[in-house]
Amino acid sequence: MHAPSQSTLDVEPYNSILTTHTTLEHTDGSFMVDNEAINDICQKNLGVEHPGYINLNRLIGQIVSSITASLRSDGALNVDLTEFQTNLVPYPRIHFPLVTYSPMISAERAYHEQLSVADITNSCFEPGNQMVKCDSRHGKYLACCLLYRGDVVPKDVNAAIATIKARHSIQFIDWCPTGFKVGINFNYQPPTVVPSGDLAKVQRAVCMLSNTTAIAEAWARLDHKFDLMYAKCAFVHWYVGERMEEGEFSEAREDMAALEKDYEEVGQESIQMEFSEGDKHLLIQAITSSDHLQLMDLGQEAAEVQVEGLEVDDVGAQVVPQHQGNLAGSDRLQLNSRGIAAGFITGAGIQDSVKQP
Repeated sequence: MHAPSQSTLDVEPYNSILTTHTTLEHTDGSFMVDNEAINDICQKNLGVEHPGYINLNRLIGQIVSSITASLRSDGALNVDLTEFQTNLVPYPRIHFPLVTYSPMISAERAYHEQLSVADITNSCFEPGNQMVKCDSRHGKYLACCLLYRGDVVPKDVNAAIATIKARHSIQFIDWCPTGFKVGINFNYQPPTVVPSGDLAKVQRAVCMLSNTTAIAEAWARLDHKFDLMYAKCAFVHWYVGERMEEGEFSEAREDMAALEKDYEEVGQESIQMEFSEGDKHLLIQAITSSDHLQLMDLGQEAAEVQVEGLEVDDVGAQVVPQHQGNLAGSDRLQLNSRGIAAGFITGAGIQDSVKQP
């Protein structure tokens, strides 16, 4: 990904957007690496004052080694890359896991740092250990895969995960019941480190692959830099000269905007309301999910529902219920809406009236 502090090219935002657009269509999973994030890790965590590409590549090598460790050896809970993909990718386009590694410490610090299973697990949820600059505390996790190496036992892992789930600062989406996939490799053997690397040789380490909506922050930053240049059509002629069509730029940018929207929608909560017997009218406020409305299990008795905070592009078309009819006693009304206008729903459908607050 584009990183101003390490950039040697003015056209890096173009390259990043075009590459991401391609991976959306032709890959099942993409592990992103942000040069700026790795540069910060080298400076702040590893004490490398002026990191170069050798330092960055050694760190990337350590991460790749951890991700692919299950392909080379067995363990107490061995998982391969196929299992990672199955557990991390809920929808085909949402396939950009955030990579985190712990412990990120130098050899000097390793002698006086406590590095228990709980410590390294907690560190994985800190922004300072992420391979992409974004604040995971501002988003919601769809799923997490934790791959441990070294002196690790399942009991300690379960206790560490239970502690993580109890923390209010770490949020998971409401429709994923489990949230964690765990792998343990190299039973009781210390993780191998890159020769002459900056990371300390430790007894245990963990690499976390997480699908989180916070990564949309990286897309937003990248899109902004792309827009600044493309608004002036700067440097575009070089790409056209290499037999690339100018329309591919706008197509890639539209695809990235759709990707941002996809991450926003998967992180929104579904709201379900139950009607009790004889309840003829219900007022629902502050709807903050996606933008369609669905009536399920429709019965005989009519019930009228007023919804405030419902965005409607075309009343009677965009948000017409999938099933029209009357609501019975214990029927559910599932609301997924995200706007500012209000609509009125009855058992027969949506009335033609919208009011602005």
